[in-house]
Amino acid sequence: MLQGIFPVVAMPFTEIGEVHYTDFEKLAHHLENMDAQGSILFGIASEFYKLTDDEKKKLVDIYINTGNSTSKKIISVTDHSTEVAGKKAVEYEQQGADALMLLPPFFLNPNKEQLIDHVTSVLKKVSIPVILQYAPTETNCLFTMDDMYQLGKKFNHLVYKIESPNPINEIEELLNIYPKANILNGYAGIHMLSVLDRGGVGIIPGCSFTELYTQIYELYCNDKKEQAKNMHIELKKYIDIWMGHVEYIIKVEKVILQYRGIISSSFCRSPHYNQEIDLKIIQEFCEKFKL
Repeated sequence: MLQGIFPVVAMPFTEIGEVHYTDFEKLAHHLENMDAQGSILFGIASEFYKLTDDEKKKLVDIYINTGNSTSKKIISVTDHSTEVAGKKAVEYEQQGADALMLLPPFFLNPNKEQLIDHVTSVLKKVSIPVILQYAPTETNCLFTMDDMYQLGKKFNHLVYKIESPNPINEIEELLNIYPKANILNGYAGIHMLSVLDRGGVGIIPGCSFTELYTQIYELYCNDKKEQAKNMHIELKKYIDIWMGHVEYIIKVEKVILQYRGIISSSFCRSPHYNQEIDLKIIQEFCEKFKL
């Protein structure tokens, strides 16, 4: 259903914290030329939780109408209310999204039955693929792999994003009980090759060096696994450092995008990672991989 590389679009701001719509459109065009199978708007790396409703509406319009390539446009539904999430899902499908990503609600710790009702309600309202985001570290998600299986049995347009710090056990468990599960993984691609080896079919990383993920994926799919492994080992040396905190890698990705001349500012809305970024490591990284 969905397989390949699907970077999450970063959110460019001006130096005074306004959404930089021109840079956003430039970034969207850039990603269409990176040989990825698609991209995702309003993932955590998009800083969706720092955007107004009006900003989101304008961003969706730009995103959906940018370019005419075959790369899939995926929009994340992040609303806490089940009723609102359902409306947004329908709206995004009608606007032309190729797929959705769904972040289960987590504020004030809804119970498992409420979470399942939320996901079920959204799935019933749309026909395009829906990526269920399982991110227990960020959301304290209560789903078991059996819960995921039960949802998959009912809805054949359900896709899974297993995004735990060590996802291999969950992926193996889910595929053991549900062999046809369509599984993607995030977490900056740290576990990329292990995920693909276990039966996962795609990766959802950040977007500042998308071409490195697509190159590794292409090598892997063309049975050049040793080359893919060697390249991933070199990449992992850096992302292991940057994934120390989510807001840290969000900032680093923007610094890289600015360094590459793709966006004009690395500004992040507050609260954000406010410690010093090691620019020497970023410069070394960009020079090493010829970015």
